[in-house]
Amino acid sequence: MSFKKKIFLWVGVIGILGIGYNAYHWFDGVTQGRIAYFYLEYGLPYFYTDRVVLHKDIPRGIWWLTKAAERGNANAQSNLGAYLMHGNGVKKNEKEGIKWLRKSADNACAEGQYNLGTCIYNGEGTLVNKQEAFRLIKDACEKMLKRGKKKGIAKNAYYVLGQFYSRGEGCEVNKKEAIIWFSRAADLGNVDARTALDNPLQIPTPVKYSSELKDKAEEGNSEAQVNLGWCYYDGLGIDKDYSKAAFWFQKAADQNNSWGQLNLAICYKEGKGVPKNLLKAFEYFEKSAKQDNANAQFALAQCYGNAWGTEENESESFKFNQQSAKNGNSCAQNVVGYAYFTGNKVSKDPEKAFEWFEKSAEGGCEKGQCNLSKLYASGVGVQK
Repeated sequence: MSFKKKIFLWVGVIGILGIGYNAYHWFDGVTQGRIAYFYLEYGLPYFYTDRVVLHKDIPRGIWWLTKAAERGNANAQSNLGAYLMHGNGVKKNEKEGIKWLRKSADNACAEGQYNLGTCIYNGEGTLVNKQEAFRLIKDACEKMLKRGKKKGIAKNAYYVLGQFYSRGEGCEVNKKEAIIWFSRAADLGNVDARTALDNPLQIPTPVKYSSELKDKAEEGNSEAQVNLGWCYYDGLGIDKDYSKAAFWFQKAADQNNSWGQLNLAICYKEGKGVPKNLLKAFEYFEKSAKQDNANAQFALAQCYGNAWGTEENESESFKFNQQSAKNGNSCAQNVVGYAYFTGNKVSKDPEKAFEWFEKSAEGGCEKGQCNLSKLYASGVGVQK
C-alpha cells in the first residue's frame, strides 16, 4: 500500500471512530507529522454521486503539525515555523515562528536551518546576522547534497548559497564555490541560477555602495561607473535599482569600458532597467568581445548559438567559444574540450579534450570538473 493510501486510511479510521483530535496522544511525532502533511496537502474526502474530492483542511493540519512539533519532529518544527512566519493558514507570529525554526535547526534539520538562515539574513523576526545566516545555509546545503536532495527547497538553497559566495556576504568571496553551487541549483531547475551562470555579471568583484564611489562615478571614472552599476544591479550596500544600474553601465560603455558594455548588454538581454532588446544586447556584447573580454566572447558565442539578436551561426559560435577559452573563461574551455572529445567542429583529439577539461575544472566550472573526472575514470586522453 502506498504512503498516501496509508495516511488516507489512518485519517479515515480516526474520523469513522469519531475520536478526531483526541487521538493525537496515540501517535508519535513522526506519525503526527504525516497526518498534518495529509491535511495540509490533500485534505479530507468529500463524496459526491459521481466523484470523490479532497478538500484541504489547513487549521486541522496546523493543529496536527503543532502536536508533531511538540513531540520533537524536526521537519514539523520547520514547517510550523514557516507557516507562522508567513501567516499561512494561521495568524502570523514571527516570534513563535523563529522559536520553532531554531528548534528545528538545533535538531539538525536541513530545511529548518535553511529557513532560519534566510530569516536571519533578512532580519525577519530576529536581528540581521549574515555570518550566522551563511553558516546555517551552508550546513543545510551540505546536508541536502549528502542525502541526494533533489526536490523541495534544495534548488533554492543551493542558489542562495551561491549568492553568499559570489557577494562575499557572511564569508570570503569565493568565485569557484559560487559557480559550483549555482551549477547545482541550475541542474535542479533553478532558473535564476541558470541565468547567473549564463550571465557574466553574476559574480562581480564585490564593491559595496559608498558616497566616495558615487563621487568617482559622477566625475567620469568608468571603473567606478561599472562598480556603481553593480551595486545597484545586485543590491550591494544599497537597494536594487535596475534602471540606475543600466544608467551607469551606459555611462561606462560610452567611454568604451568593456565591462560597462558587457553589463549593459546583459541588461538589454534580460530586460532589466531597459526594455528587452536582443539586437542591442548583441551590439554591446560584440563591442566588449572586440576588446578581448573573455566573458563577452562567451556571451557572444551564446548569441550566435541561440540566435539572440543575430542569425544562428554555429561556426561563429564555436569561434568565439575558442577565443573566450583562450582568454580564460572556464565555461568556454569546457565547450572547447567537449568539441575535441566528440570531434564536433574540430578533429577528435582526446588529449586536447583532457587539456581543456582540466583548465575548465581548475577555473571552477562544474561541467568541466565532471567531464575531467569521466576522462580519468575511463583513461581516455590520460593514463589511468
